[in-house]
Amino acid sequence: MSPKLNVVAKTCAETLAYRNKLISQKMGDYDEVIAFAREGYGLRGSVKHGTDFSRLLYRKQRIVGFGFSRNGYGTFICIKYTSEPW
Repeated sequence: MSPKLNVVAKTCAETLAYRNKLISQKMGDYDEVIAFAREGYGLRGSVKHGTDFSRLLYRKQRIVGFGFSRNGYGTFICIKYTSEPW
């Protein structure tokens, strides 16, 4: 996990929770997966940007950041990842 990408992903999740919408904040440096879970389990309305979600699980994928934020409606999840040093 990357401390820098964790901060970026946490900021992304907090923005999603504040706006109560799934909005891509993708920059050119990394890919992202954003999702919403109403009950805290099971993703609903997940949105992916960049390449396929399977790239996140690729064995050479080592630079990942996770962000979670809750509001009154559920939990917003933001995963940022890249295979290049960032």
